[in-house]
Amino acid sequence: MMKKLLLLVVPVLLTGCATKVAFTPNYIDEYVLDGDAIKDLQFYTSDKIVLTRAVVSEVTGKEDHHLKRIRDRYVEVVTIRKDTPGKVTAIGDDSLTVCFQDGGELTFSIQNLKKPYKEHTNTDLSSFRLYRLDSNGKLKPGDSTYYEYGPYVYQFDGKEFTSFDHKNVYLKVDRDSVERLCKKRMTAPGCSFAQN
Repeated sequence: MMKKLLLLVVPVLLTGCATKVAFTPNYIDEYVLDGDAIKDLQFYTSDKIVLTRAVVSEVTGKEDHHLKRIRDRYVEVVTIRKDTPGKVTAIGDDSLTVCFQDGGELTFSIQNLKKPYKEHTNTDLSSFRLYRLDSNGKLKPGDSTYYEYGPYVYQFDGKEFTSFDHKNVYLKVDRDSVERLCKKRMTAPGCSFAQN
């Protein structure tokens, strides 16, 4: 009997895991999120981001970066995996700067997706305005790294990296954590008379 009960309880517990959804400006309006509340939320990447740069003089990377030797030079590669947690460190008019490691920040700005994209919920997100990864510029086709490492430029960890198109990478948030944060903020702590 106990085994049958356990078999029923475990799937229920597993389905209670966090549901990560696309973070849109609608969340800010719906839950009346101010800057402090947004900085208290845990954000996640919707997909993997790979940043690359040619290393001229250094031959050692950080723990979470790795160096690859390609022909006669070293290349530093930073990989931010899908669902990597990050926290907001700065808020602009239509952008959020998110930290993924000490000194490693990327900016996400409100943009529409250019091609249809469906999450696991089969919801077409192309009509939503999402906080999508925003590059710091684009290289010209004649640049030596344009085809090798990617045309899009990103500042990360105080260095300039390039990458191929990550325009469809957007920020996600745990829906339940937003609701918990809002309930916590709306609950009055109460007042009491001073004890003598």
